[in-house]
Amino acid sequence: MKTAIFFPPKQAPRQTGQAPPWPLGLFPGASPGLSPWLEDSAQSLEFEKAARLRDRIKEMGGAFTKIELKRIEEANDAIAADSRELLAKVRQKYPSLHFEITGVSLLQTAFNHAPELDAPVIWPSMFVLLVVLIFVLTRSLAGTVATLGVIILSAAAGVGAIGYYGYNVDPVVTVAPMIILTLAIADSVHILSTVFQQIRAGADKNAALRKSMEINLQPIFLTSLTTAVGFLVMNFSDSPPFHHLRNVTATGVGVAWLLSMTFLPAALSVLPLRVSQVPTAGERFIEALSRIVISNPRKLALGTSILFVFLIASIPKIVINDFPHRYFDETSDFRRGTEFLENELGFFDFDMSILATGPGGISDPEYLEALDRFETWLRTQPNVVHVMSFAQIIKKLNKNMHGDDPEWYRIPEDRALAAQYILLYEMSLPFGLDLND
Repeated sequence: MKTAIFFPPKQAPRQTGQAPPWPLGLFPGASPGLSPWLEDSAQSLEFEKAARLRDRIKEMGGAFTKIELKRIEEANDAIAADSRELLAKVRQKYPSLHFEITGVSLLQTAFNHAPELDAPVIWPSMFVLLVVLIFVLTRSLAGTVATLGVIILSAAAGVGAIGYYGYNVDPVVTVAPMIILTLAIADSVHILSTVFQQIRAGADKNAALRKSMEINLQPIFLTSLTTAVGFLVMNFSDSPPFHHLRNVTATGVGVAWLLSMTFLPAALSVLPLRVSQVPTAGERFIEALSRIVISNPRKLALGTSILFVFLIASIPKIVINDFPHRYFDETSDFRRGTEFLENELGFFDFDMSILATGPGGISDPEYLEALDRFETWLRTQPNVVHVMSFAQIIKKLNKNMHGDDPEWYRIPEDRALAAQYILLYEMSLPFGLDLND
């Protein structure tokens, strides 16, 4: 038998009776039955959480279990570190059992640490790739150096914008410098290619720079403007990280355009610029492609129209399915734990907030009855494994306060009595918890 436990460590639910040492839920026995200890402790553990745990294990056949615990007022990094430390201890103590950890704290920690782990690899690799790509496209050392100056300064402006706007560094905003680098290269290559063409046509360097600026000023400006506006549209997103990405990228794109119009031509004017009279492979490809387009306008228009219709028809096949744990690779303990939970237990919790009307509306018997009916309806839905609502707690308290008589397992008819039950329940919660927990 395998057992999986998912929990932040060191704070088990308080117990009134004797229980075996950590880890909670490691019980002998075979599926589908439960150990006698778990059956007994489920009656002695405080509140309904023990009974809910017992019910979930029964529903899963007893082969796997998930333990959920909560740490109060602690940083995610501390919780994640303690979780990993305890995970190593219980794995060593119980080698025959399988343990994994997951949770919101691990998710937040993974998001925060992912950029730190990626930066030493991605940034140097991308920089080297850009240098090689620019040199292959331009075949000019001076052009490569000038373009590198533009992209480095543009990316630095984007990073500086993060601090200027007061944003925190998160996985979304760290993508902005890479976007800025790509757009800055496009601006620079347009200007360089026109300069090279003019020099091959017999113009001197300064004349070629002036002509390139005349030809590319408006197109590059419009391209940068529309790109910045496109990112600024993210302002309408409900996600703050995308707001940050929007502003940082738009700032970097504007700086890249400004540097392409000022720094790049200035650098090229002072650097020794040697231009081969033989067109580059990229220029030869573009020239051949232009001849094909000019010679076959109708065929290309028909072909692109068919492709366009096909792609439009594929839009309904798009499936919106967001799994945060798949943002990370298999080396992430958060992904491994979450996938184990998904594959072996086959379900995730889903919390719903049902609003009550008026002050103290949650103690209204009509509201509690409606909540109870909604819970009953949810249990009849396909793929629903377990349902727990606040109405269950009130019914349980009502039964307990009447000598555990099953006849009283129902919503109290008196609003004042229900309010007293709620107060009793809230006062009995551990420190730091409230009705929202």
